Amino acid sequence: MRPIRYAVPILALLLAGCQTPSKVIEGGAVPSPASPPPSPVCQEVSAGYQSLTSAYRTSIVDMGVGEAADAQKATVDLQTKVIEQGKPVLAEFDSALGILSTAMFHVAEAKKTGGVPTPVQVTAAENARVKAKYEYEMFFHVSCGGSLPSPITATSGPALVEASPDPSKWTPCDPDVSSSADNGCQDYIGDTCDAIHRDKAFATDDATVIAGLVESKWMVDEKRLDACPQFKALWNKAKSAVGNGKHVVGKDIQPGKFKTMDRVNDCYWARLSRSGDILDNQFASAAAEITVTVRKSDDTFESMNCGVWLKVG
Repeated sequence: MRPIRYAVPILALLLAGCQTPSKVIEGGAVPSPASPPPSPVCQEVSAGYQSLTSAYRTSIVDMGVGEAADAQKATVDLQTKVIEQGKPVLAEFDSALGILSTAMFHVAEAKKTGGVPTPVQVTAAENARVKAKYEYEMFFHVSCGGSLPSPITATSGPALVEASPDPSKWTPCDPDVSSSADNGCQDYIGDTCDAIHRDKAFATDDATVIAGLVESKWMVDEKRLDACPQFKALWNKAKSAVGNGKHVVGKDIQPGKFKTMDRVNDCYWARLSRSGDILDNQFASAAAEITVTVRKSDDTFESMNCGVWLKVG
């Protein structure tokens, strides 16, 4: 079963008349007042959480195939109940359950196919479980008279904020899937390796990928490329290349010899001085290749409709 991904705004609204049932939740007992009786919302969410914690009796690492699938299903079932309540105060718990169900989906799938979940998948799932526990207890503190929960601490691996993919490792994503939660490829802001892998999958040649890298240069995480070194050659070409626009010499473009990457039509380029005077320029209605030498003394290199200029010397 695939995870439910659902998000609602975070609001600081409180539920009235909501009391805590006399049940023990993960991390200890919550005191229960004699009256009035627990509200339907508190009872429903509490019962669902008990089912969820029962499914997580063993650590995610030690779960069998069936146990992992049951745990993932229990998470989805509880999130469905939370969504049906339609209470803004449950927004954070709902969000945490969504993250947990997604993380457990990947763990369950890895176990189902006979593989072993990666350390990143395990850490993300364990930390998501801690986050869900915290938000559940916070819901009871705010809405049902429970005690204030303890601060969030990771159960294994790095802290919650570091439960994103290990920067030193990368597993090829599926370029045909748009959601990163389902192993789809992220964009350049999300993951540089994913973005280049996706572009290569749909590009007709490397020149198209390089052109995309030039346009997205400001978003490329160069350090992340250590995890996907097969793309470094493409990045090295794009890193020193420029596209359309005005490029300041020494900042946007380095002095040297540049060549157009593809055949050009209606291409105009110019080398400009500090005062804006044209030092050299050319308009080509059609050309298979154009070469320009940008000098250290130049102030700006301007290009229009010339595509990508690769640094070749």
